[in-house]
Amino acid sequence: MTTFGKSTFDTSIYAAFRPTCPRSLFDFIFRYHERNKGARWDRPVDLGCGTGQATVELTPFKVP
Repeated sequence: MTTFGKSTFDTSIYAAFRPTCPRSLFDFIFRYHERNKGARWDRPVDLGCGTGQATVELTPFKVP
């Protein structure tokens, strides 16, 4: 984690080369929560969010 705190760390290069998750992954997550009555919709967690790409995809993840 100290690498990200260095003044020489270039966030634009990091973002450009960071892999993205396929839309099908998020569709799978949403379908799971639609099918399972005990599944909760109120709090998505994006561990190791990096640039926040997955976090943005999880914005529909809230109480309908």
